[in-house]
Amino acid sequence: LPRRPTHRAREQPAEAMTNRAAAALLAIAGLAAASAGQQARVNGSSWMHDIWQTAALANKTLLDITLPGTHDSATFTLQDHFAPGSNALLEDIVRLADKLGINAYPLVIAWATAQNITLKQQLDAGARFIDLRACWSEPSEADPSAPTGWHTFHMVLGLPIAELLDQIAAFLDEAPGGEVVVVEVTHLLGSNATTQAQLRALLEAKLGDHLVRGMQFNATLQALTQGATKSRVLVLLEDWDGDGSSTGLWPDALIRGEYANQDNVPKMAEWDQGLIETLGGTGHIFRLWWTLTENVDDIVAGVLDPSKYPTKLFDLVRLANAQLAGWAAANRNYTLGNLLVVDDFENSPALEIAVADALRNCLDDPQLRARSPSGDDCRSWGIAGDCAASGSHGDFVRAHCRRTCLQC
Repeated sequence: LPRRPTHRAREQPAEAMTNRAAAALLAIAGLAAASAGQQARVNGSSWMHDIWQTAALANKTLLDITLPGTHDSATFTLQDHFAPGSNALLEDIVRLADKLGINAYPLVIAWATAQNITLKQQLDAGARFIDLRACWSEPSEADPSAPTGWHTFHMVLGLPIAELLDQIAAFLDEAPGGEVVVVEVTHLLGSNATTQAQLRALLEAKLGDHLVRGMQFNATLQALTQGATKSRVLVLLEDWDGDGSSTGLWPDALIRGEYANQDNVPKMAEWDQGLIETLGGTGHIFRLWWTLTENVDDIVAGVLDPSKYPTKLFDLVRLANAQLAGWAAANRNYTLGNLLVVDDFENSPALEIAVADALRNCLDDPQLRARSPSGDDCRSWGIAGDCAASGSHGDFVRAHCRRTCLQC
């Protein structure tokens, strides 16, 4: 069978992020000096380096900050080949349609595409978390023209993992010191012990000296980046329990936070509300998904009445991204995840939320942990200097108010 064409999404310059509304900074940070001009000066390719001193990043860890990131990061290019074992029923339907002369792959790809720009462009636009869904692909009786090797996927295959790692390495090579990227590699469909060993070798070969090793994952950013002179990548790998401090590959179990699996914003927001109220400060990397998930009814409705219902994932994405800044502003007292993960990163306010959160002076923020009548709250303790207190009370305050004690 002839190889079907690759569907490559449009590529856009990273500068597109600067067109986002300055309202995100104003709403989240409450910075009186913020303006559209100041927001436009946020440089996605070097934002951690640029705010290193102002936000006192040196003494913070990955558990103390919010990194903006992308969901299904590699779906900007997808192929007309199903990933092994991803969705057997859908695969059968599409192949039946193909035999009837109907090409259903464009419909699948429309609902599988979560990002429109390359990994390098995502990183240059400010993303610091990359979500790689990996599978081992090879020709089969059902698809004899399928490529061989490690690829990303979202229902259908994306690019080879090696090519994507090259993009991450290129960003790290070009970035100034102080940038930290978290890459999560999951699913590993169609693989076995041999091919998984090949994947680990590929990760080490491609990312090399940029890998976080020789220290704990929650070391200070000062230690991770050698005093902001290097840029690093923390790789988290599913089904791996090796010693990350020596190999540079860390267990995926270090992350907490599942996605809502909802196709409407109120239910997703309700789910995320529960997460921010329970997962912050647990000692794990807290991942918060601000993403909507399509279901069969969404897809069928869009086919039957495209004038009324969504016809692609981005129709849902626009609804979610339009409400993120307001939801974040309403929940400014909480950690909005150590990883704030979105679709269509370039058109979301995720970067502005992360930067504003890092820059805000929480003791001057009247809405942050407002003092209780008894004074038994983090803000009161921070003002009173209890973050540095000795004894059991000081220990309690530092553990319970980690964010306040570090940022204030």
